[in-house]
Amino acid sequence: MKKKLLLKLMAMVLLLQACHHKPIADKPTQPIAVRTQQVEFKEYAVPVISSGIVSSGIEARLSFKTGGVISRMYVKEGEMVHKGQLLAMLNMTEVDAQVTQLQSAYKKAKRDFLRADNLLKDSGTTKEQWENASTELQMSGESLKIASFNKQYSAIYSTVSGRVISKLGNEGEMAAPGTPVYIINSTNEEDWVIRVGVADKDWARIRLRDKAAVTLDAYPGQIFPATVSNIAQASDQGSGTFAIELKINPGSQKFANGLIGKVQILPTITDKVYLIPVAAIHEADAKSANVFSVSLNRKMATIHKVQVAYILKDMVAARSGLENVQEVVTDGGAYLSDKLPLAIQH
Repeated sequence: MKKKLLLKLMAMVLLLQACHHKPIADKPTQPIAVRTQQVEFKEYAVPVISSGIVSSGIEARLSFKTGGVISRMYVKEGEMVHKGQLLAMLNMTEVDAQVTQLQSAYKKAKRDFLRADNLLKDSGTTKEQWENASTELQMSGESLKIASFNKQYSAIYSTVSGRVISKLGNEGEMAAPGTPVYIINSTNEEDWVIRVGVADKDWARIRLRDKAAVTLDAYPGQIFPATVSNIAQASDQGSGTFAIELKINPGSQKFANGLIGKVQILPTITDKVYLIPVAAIHEADAKSANVFSVSLNRKMATIHKVQVAYILKDMVAARSGLENVQEVVTDGGAYLSDKLPLAIQH
C-alpha cells in the first residue's frame, strides 16, 4: 500500500513540475507569482471501495425427510415459486403401507389395553399385565406419529418465495434422506445482499449499519443504496481479506444471483485531516510530501513536510504538518523554495 501511495504521489509531482518551465538557478529578486487555495481541516471518512457479487441472503435447500423413489417433480430450474407451493413428491406406496400397518397395530394395542383395564377392575389380571398393555399402547401410538410425520414430509413444499436455482433430482430417481432436491433463493426485495472482501485496515473502520452506495454493470449510471449487515470476524485464508455483507435495495429493478457490483462503503468512523489540492504537493515519498504555505501577511512562502494519510480524486488528506496554516500554494510552487517572496494572483 505504501509503495502504491509513493508511486502515485511521485507521478503527480512529476506531472505538475512538467507543466512549469525550469526554474532559474539564482534566487529571484522579484516575488514569484503563485495561486493559492484554502486548507480545510475537517472530520472525513475515507470511503472503502471494493467489488462483489449480488446474491440472495436467504437460500433454501429443500429435501425429503425419508428416502424413497421420486414420483413427481412439479417445477423446473429457473422457475419462480411461492411460499407453501408443492414442489415434489415421493412414491407413497411404501410410506402409505407403513402408516396403515402402524394404524392397525395401534388399534390392536388400544383394544388390548381396554381389555386389560377392564380385567384389572374385576381382578382378572395382574398390575404388571395392565402396565405392559399400557406401555404397548403408548409405543404403538408414538410409532404411528413418526410414520404420519414422515408421510407429511414425503412431499417438498417451498419455504420461501423465490427462484429455483438448482434442481438436483428427477422423477424415478432414488432420493436419500436429507439430500437437497431443490435449491431456492429468495427474491424478496429485503433479501438481496452483496458480499465484498476488504483489507484489514478498512475492516477496522467498518461498523454494522454503515451506509454504502452500489453500482452494477447491469444498470450503468444507477446507484443502489445499501447497508452493512454482517462483518466477518476472521479473514479468508486464501485471499487474506475480510468478508463484508451488505443488504442492497433493488428498488424497481430486477435482480438476479451473480450480478457484478462496485461498492463504496461510507464508514461512520472519521479521521481529522487537512484537505489540500493535489497541485500543492511537491517532492513526495512513501509517508510525506512538501507543501508551501503562505505567511500571514501573504508575502512569503514557507515549506512544510506533511504526513500523507490518503489520496482522493483531486485532493490529498494530510494528518499533520499543516497546523495553523490557512493557505497553500498550488500554481507556481515549482519556482519556490523556503522563505522566498511571492505574489498571489487572483
